[in-house]
Amino acid sequence: MQLDIVGNGGGIPVGNPVDARTARILARSIFKDMQAYGVSDDRILEIAGELIGLVTAKIEDQRRAT
Repeated sequence: MQLDIVGNGGGIPVGNPVDARTARILARSIFKDMQAYGVSDDRILEIAGELIGLVTAKIEDQRRAT
């Protein structure tokens, strides 16, 4: 199963760990797509902050559960 995150049809295998190189490629692709759609730099920073907040909350929840 492929998850087409970046909209290029290639997708990323669901459930497979994303290594550092893949993460950089994915981040650049998402950034370029957002710029192409006219998303402002300020809005991109807001989105990045929201993503960081979501990951932080998930990590905190996992730590509390253990």
